[in-house]
Amino acid sequence: MIKTTTLAVPSPFKLFAIFMLLLIIIIFIGVGYFLVQKNYIVQNEQHKLAAIADFRVARIVWWRNERLNHIEYIYNNPLFARLVKAFLENPDNAEKKQDIETWLKSLQAHNLFADSYIFDAKGRKVLASKNAGELGVHAKELIAQVLVNRMPVFSDLHIVPNVNFAHFDIVIPLILPEAPEAVTGILFMRMKPQSGLSELIQSWPTPSLTAETLLVRRDEDSVLFLNDLRYRKDTALKFRIPLKNDDVIAVKAVNGATGIIKGVDYRGVPVLAVARKIPDTPWIMIAKIDKKEIYTPLREEAWIAGASMFFLIIGAVAAVRFWWWRQRTGFYLELDEERKHSEERVRQLASVGMFQKVL
Repeated sequence: MIKTTTLAVPSPFKLFAIFMLLLIIIIFIGVGYFLVQKNYIVQNEQHKLAAIADFRVARIVWWRNERLNHIEYIYNNPLFARLVKAFLENPDNAEKKQDIETWLKSLQAHNLFADSYIFDAKGRKVLASKNAGELGVHAKELIAQVLVNRMPVFSDLHIVPNVNFAHFDIVIPLILPEAPEAVTGILFMRMKPQSGLSELIQSWPTPSLTAETLLVRRDEDSVLFLNDLRYRKDTALKFRIPLKNDDVIAVKAVNGATGIIKGVDYRGVPVLAVARKIPDTPWIMIAKIDKKEIYTPLREEAWIAGASMFFLIIGAVAAVRFWWWRQRTGFYLELDEERKHSEERVRQLASVGMFQKVL
C-alpha cells in the first residue's frame, strides 16, 4: 500500500485577512498622525492668541493707568489751579492767559490730549485751545457732575452728535489746598483713542492674513465695537451686533464667555478666538483668527499623511503578493517533490515485484 501526503493549498482568504489587517494598521497610523498634528497646530494657535490677548490687555491697562496718573497729577497740582484762579480774577492779563495756553499746548504736543477748555466755577467757558469746538450736552453734564462731586471724571469711549469721532472726555476740578471745599475752575479735555490706544488694538505682532483684535462692550441689547475693524472701516462706536446672534464670538464674550471661544465673527466666518476682560472697564478684548488660516498648515500634513499611507498600502500589497507567491511556489515545489518521491516508490515496488516473479 502506497502512503500519500495531502498538501494544503494556500488559502486566498488568509491572504485577504492579512492584507486587511495591514490596511487597518496603516489607516490607523495615518489618521492618528493627522489628528495629532491637527491638535498640536490648534493648541499652538490657542496659546498664541492667549499670549497676544494677555499682552494687549496689559498694555491697555498700562495706557489707561498712564492717563489716570496724568489726571491725578493735574488734579493734585496747586500751581496750575492758582494760575487759573489768577487768570479768572483778571481775564485781561495777557501773560497769565499765555501761560495757560502754553501749558495746554504742552499736553497736545506730547499727544496726550486733544481739545482743551477752561471753565470757571459756574461752568462758563473762559478759554479753549485752538480749533476746539463747542461742547455738547454730554460734556456739560459731566462738568456739572464734577462741580458737585469735586472729583475728576474719565469718561468711556463715546460719540456725540456735535463730535462725530470716537473720543474720551476728561473733566478735572481745579481745587486750591487752602480752599478744598470750593472749585476754582474746571479743566475739560477731549482725548482721541489715536493717542496710543488704537495702536495697541489695531496692530498684530506676527504675519497673518486674517487675525485681528477687537475691543467691544455691551450696549443695551447689542454688542458695540469700539475700534475700526480689519474688514470694515469707520466702525468705531458705530457698528453693533444684536445679542440674539449668540453664535457670534463678540456676543459670547459680553455674555460672560472667557478664554478660548469658537464661533463666527462679525462677517459670519468661523474663527478661533480668545476673550479677556479689561480690568476696571466694561471693555472686552478679543483676539481672533480665521479657522481656515489655522488649518492651512494641515493641508501639508494631510498630503504627507496621505502620501505616506498610499506608499505604505502599495508596500503592503507588494509584501502580501510576495508572501502569496512564496506560499504558492513552496506548495508547488513540495507537490513536485511528493510526486517524485511517489514515482520513486512506485519504481522500487515494481522492481521488487519483478525480482520475486523471476525467483
